[in-house]
Amino acid sequence: MIHIKTILAKAIENASNAKFYHHNRDIFIKYFENIEQYQNLIEAGNFKKIQEIIRKQTDFNFNNFNN
Repeated sequence: MIHIKTILAKAIENASNAKFYHHNRDIFIKYFENIEQYQNLIEAGNFKKIQEIIRKQTDFNFNNFNN
């Protein structure tokens, strides 16, 4: 059984990631085929895929930037 605290933490993490990528769209859009692909990945919550695409083309590290 998943604890509510865990579910809420994951929801907050996803919301934070979505807000980060949405507000920094101008920085990251150049790594994607088009804005629709970028927006769809954000809406789907597929942040690992976003990070993977960005990592392939740059040395950006979300964890270092976020801290």
